[in-house]
Amino acid sequence: MLIWAGAASALIVPKESIAGIELRMTRAEVKEKKGQPDRIVHGSNDLGPWTEFIYRNAVGKVKVKATFQVDPNVTWVSTNRKGQKTAEGIHVGSPESALHDAYPRLHCATFGGVFRHCWTGHMSGPKLAG
Repeated sequence: MLIWAGAASALIVPKESIAGIELRMTRAEVKEKKGQPDRIVHGSNDLGPWTEFIYRNAVGKVKVKATFQVDPNVTWVSTNRKGQKTAEGIHVGSPESALHDAYPRLHCATFGGVFRHCWTGHMSGPKLAG
C-alpha cells in the first residue's frame, strides 16, 4: 500500500480517504464519523449491488459520497468540492497535467466514452463470477 507524504494534513489522501471517510470503513464507522447520511441510494451494476451514502453541505449541495460496492466496507469515496485538496494542492478541477506533475506514476483513462478516471498503482475491483 502506498502512503503519501503530508497525508495527515490533507483533506484528500489518494488511495486512502476524502473528508475523513476512509476506504474500507464500515457503514457504522462512516455514520460515526460523518453522522446519518442526507440520502442513501441503492442500485446495481455489472459488478453487483451497491449502496451510496450522500452527505450534503448547508445549502444542499453534495459534498462527499461513500460507496459500498458488493462489499460491506467503503470501496469508493468521491467529492465535487474544490476546497478539498491533497497535500500537493490537487483539487476537483485541477488540470490533468497538474495531476501528472504531482504524481509521476499516474495513469488516466476514459471509460464508457465519458468518465475520465486517474489512479496510481494497480487499479482493481471485485472479481466477476463466470
